[in-house]
Amino acid sequence: MGNNDFNSSGDFYNTDTPDNGFSSSDGFFESDTPAAAGPADNTASSVPNFFEDPAQGAYEIPNRIPQGLDYLGFTELDEVKKESGRMKTAGILCFVSAGITALLGIFLGYYSIFLDVAILLVLGFFIMKRKSFVASVLLCVYAGLNVIVSLMQDGSIGGVVVIIAAAYSIFASMKLRKAWKEYQQTGSFTV
Repeated sequence: MGNNDFNSSGDFYNTDTPDNGFSSSDGFFESDTPAAAGPADNTASSVPNFFEDPAQGAYEIPNRIPQGLDYLGFTELDEVKKESGRMKTAGILCFVSAGITALLGIFLGYYSIFLDVAILLVLGFFIMKRKSFVASVLLCVYAGLNVIVSLMQDGSIGGVVVIIAAAYSIFASMKLRKAWKEYQQTGSFTV
């Protein structure tokens, strides 16, 4: 008769086995390979995405996405971290462009350019902190107007940093918005 014990998480196991205390005879950690191939590999990478219950068979792990999140809580989920990071990058690019614009305005004496600085700072804040789709669209409009004005004045494309920030923010915010709407309707989403 073997010794039975409970581990620190309260799971029952047999202490007579020579390995880590889990008996392979109970079927919980058995592999599909023959016994001659060696012990089952129980590392985290080899564990499939299902539980196995001897009475019911295998069943999938249920979706672990929390329900009832607001938009900002939703943007912090691991599944949408990539798109949230792109929004943050776009906001930082807006701040960088605002800083460069402010320095040029001071050194060249164009104090009316601080309206552009204020627009970039406000849009950058809402894009970075609030992950705002509207701010992304407004940044795209601003970048387009900025290109048109610079082409008319200098004959060259100006505001390249703003164009990059606008592209990053609009694509990321469109993906976030699509995933958010799907989450609101079904409780799950794909990105």
